[in-house]
Amino acid sequence: MGDLHRVEELMDRVLADGTGAVRQMEVLHRTGDLERVVEDAADCTLSTYRL
Repeated sequence: MGDLHRVEELMDRVLADGTGAVRQMEVLHRTGDLERVVEDAADCTLSTYRL
């Protein structure tokens, strides 16, 4: 379907950076604040999908 290159890029990024869950746990351990976890997740989502 022509998506192989994009899938490979995304998999490379997940393998290098970890999943969103890993990032959320890191924010929680660093800040101890669930609001900061949600804010960070929202920031990541917006920066990824910003048009």
